[in-house]
Parts: sequence; structure tokens; C-alpha cells
Amino acid sequence: MKTFTLLSFLFFISIGLHAQITVTNSGWPKVGDTLKIAADNSPSYALVPAQTTNANWDFSDLKKNNIDLTIFENASAGSSFAQFPGADLVVKSNVAETYYNKTAAKFEILGFVGDFAGFGFPLTAKYSPPNVERRNPMHYFDINTATYSFTTTFSAAFLPDSLTNMFPTFDSIRFGQSTSRLDVVDSWGKLKIPEGSFDILREKRTLMNSFKIEVKIPILGWFDLSTFGGAGLVPPADTSVSYVHFADGILEPILILNCNSTGDSIQDAQFRSLTSNVGVFDPKDRIASLKVFPNPASNFINIKMTDLAQGDYSIILVNLLGQTCKKENLNYPGQIFDYNLNIDGIDPGWYIVSLKNKNDVVTASGTVIITK
Repeated sequence: MKTFTLLSFLFFISIGLHAQITVTNSGWPKVGDTLKIAADNSPSYALVPAQTTNANWDFSDLKKNNIDLTIFENASAGSSFAQFPGADLVVKSNVAETYYNKTAAKFEILGFVGDFAGFGFPLTAKYSPPNVERRNPMHYFDINTATYSFTTTFSAAFLPDSLTNMFPTFDSIRFGQSTSRLDVVDSWGKLKIPEGSFDILREKRTLMNSFKIEVKIPILGWFDLSTFGGAGLVPPADTSVSYVHFADGILEPILILNCNSTGDSIQDAQFRSLTSNVGVFDPKDRIASLKVFPNPASNFINIKMTDLAQGDYSIILVNLLGQTCKKENLNYPGQIFDYNLNIDGIDPGWYIVSLKNKNDVVTASGTVIITK
């Protein structure tokens, strides 16, 4: 009887060890790969599953509101490759180029170049040190900490007149973001999404972000805007939490749950997709510009739209962390159209205003600075 009990115990232990996978670099992107990531912007799942082992999670009811394509090319194909000479890969979107470096141990983001702020000219942001996106190997209960930052500088001539009139003495502006990140592989098991079931490791990522905006005054040098009469323009420090589910040998993350700052409530979900049966955002598609005024704004913004297809759209206000701060639906009549968006209660800072069609695909975008 004792022999049977011991053998049974060893048998069940061996089953558990077999199910607990290791994620390696065998699924990391390479030149020519295309990631397909579907998004469910209002998932029916409200709470994050608790940390566990040998999980059996079912997210098969996720909806595909839209699908983003991420195409990896040789870094030398990027127009700004000279600024990232150590890069192996580049991803080109409608507004920016993002450069990646890949070693046996790390897949990391070096930085990006482009009009990601909507100012009409390219900005350059280099991470120091690089932002590690994946590590090899990944095991259950791995713990990693990292800090990285970037700054980007541009001429005040590209800012709205209403802002430069507030600070007429500076000629350049510098934006910086610093991130402290804690990654914990807190769970393992089986995960089901619309595309099938996968053995996964779940990594909880907690990012603490702080921001700085500086202005350059001729002869005197750089000054922190928060201490130079512009504290309301600097975004407040922020914490974001996401859960990234990886399977070994698969290009895309199986599931990403973006959460509130405490990490227990799901705000939106992204997941692996093999089909393209809804609106697909191709990164090479051009996005039109929206006219947003006043800029800066404090109580409302007026959004002018022209020459878009008639139909139902959503106006989305997104902060610099990619978080949706306001969303309103509208019907666009297919002509010149002004829409007033109330921004009372929105924290001061820099925001992207996007117009999305009924397939949740961005068709136009612009930027606005909110002050109080």
C-alpha cells in the first residue's frame, strides 16, 4: 500500500512538472514575421484570475473588435536606421518606426522615430537602457526588475500658437518619460481563447511611470516646466498593470490583459488571432489629421472633421500611456462637421484624439494639451 501511494504521488508530480512549461526564444519575431493581435475593448470578463498553478482559464468568449498587424522587417529597411545602428528589426506604422534588438537572452526595444505626437515632424526617442520586451528562458516565478527612460526634443515652432504665447521666451521643448518595471511570472497552466487552447506562463507587469517636460530658454538653458509656471501641462505619475500570457514557440502573446492601477480589474484585452474577419489595421495605412481647438484646452475641445466616409464613429481621448480617458459615439454626416467634446474632470497633460470607425479602426487622429 505504501509503495502504491508513493508511486501515485510521483506520478502526479510528474504530470505537474510536464504541464509547467518553459518559454524560450524559439517564438521570437524575425524578419518577415507578422503578428496578428485582436482587441476586445469591452471584454465581458471583469476580474483578473487569481495567481495560481496548473490553471485552467477560459477566455474563449473574447470578441474581435479589430485586428492589428505588426510586420517585422530588417532594421536596415528603416529610414532612421542610422540612429539605431545596433538594431536587428524595425516595425513601421503610419506614424512611427520602432527599432528592436535581439540576442539569445533578450528581445528589446531600442526606441522609436516618428510623428507619434502629431506635431507634423519626426521625433526621436531612444530608451536608455533598452526596454526588454521578452527574456529567454522564462520560468514559473521568475522575477525581474528594470528601469529605463527616454527623452525627445523638438522646436517650440511646432507647438500651437496658444501654447507658445503662454511661454514666449523658450525656443525648444524636451519631453521625458522614466519607467520602473517589475515583472513576475506568477502563474502557469492552460488558457483557452477563440483561436484554441495553449499551455502558458503568465507574467504580471507593473509599470510605474513619471514624466518631465522641460523648456529651453536662450542663454539660460533648460528649465523644468513644472517649476516654470506650467505644472498643469506635465502628466502626473502613473502606475499601470498588465498580464501577458506566453506560449513556447508562438510569435504572438496569447493574451494580454490591460488592467487598472491595482491590477485586479480588466479594462481591455488583446489576444492572438489567425483570422482577419473584422476591420484590420495595416500599419502602412495612412491616418488623416483632425483639427482640434482650442489647444491648449481646459473645459472643452472642438473637433473638426472633413471628407471622411459617412457613418458611425467613436471619438477617443487617450493619454500618453495609451489609456482611454474618454469615449463618445457620434454619427458623421459625410461633410464638414464640428463636434464638441467636454473634457471637465480630465487630468492636465498631453492627449491623442482619435476617430474610430464602426470596426474600431483609427481613421483620423490629432493631439491636444489639457490645462486647468
